[in-house]
Amino acid sequence: MFKSLDMRVIVILALNLCYLIILGVVNSEVAPYVRIMLPSIFIVAPALFLGWGWAAFIVLLSAFLMSAFLPVRFGILAALWLASAFAVRHIRFRFRALDTFSLVSLQLFLNVLLVFIYACALAGDFVEWKAYILRVSWDMAFSSLVVALSGRFFSMLPVYICSLIDVNCQISEN
Repeated sequence: MFKSLDMRVIVILALNLCYLIILGVVNSEVAPYVRIMLPSIFIVAPALFLGWGWAAFIVLLSAFLMSAFLPVRFGILAALWLASAFAVRHIRFRFRALDTFSLVSLQLFLNVLLVFIYACALAGDFVEWKAYILRVSWDMAFSSLVVALSGRFFSMLPVYICSLIDVNCQISEN
């Protein structure tokens, strides 16, 4: 099994774990002001660069680890992320050029969609709906700004690391 293990899997899995740790640390520092939610950084790279089996494994593992930080039922986040990865995987050939505009647009769309779904799913019986909507809007706007400024970096970092270790990392064919 490990003889045929693709180095791209290890690189993307390690990056997702690093993103998880960094996002947790940053969110613990800025929590009174904003919550940075970046689900797209965990989904896009595996869905674009890996086969479906490994992409699903990495996305599911990342989703289960991320769900520890969110008050959602077990498996809800994993189902959302897996469906998103499947959708990105289905349209991956449109992104073969790996240009900045298309990668950032994909990450922005996916990020805003998932944060909106989180906001609707996590909404409970709040007395202050106005404050909840304001906070969610602020979090979504700030998260979108982070994705807009660094979306290409998050998408292309596995490619850059794989090129350093002489591993070909392109849009997956299978």
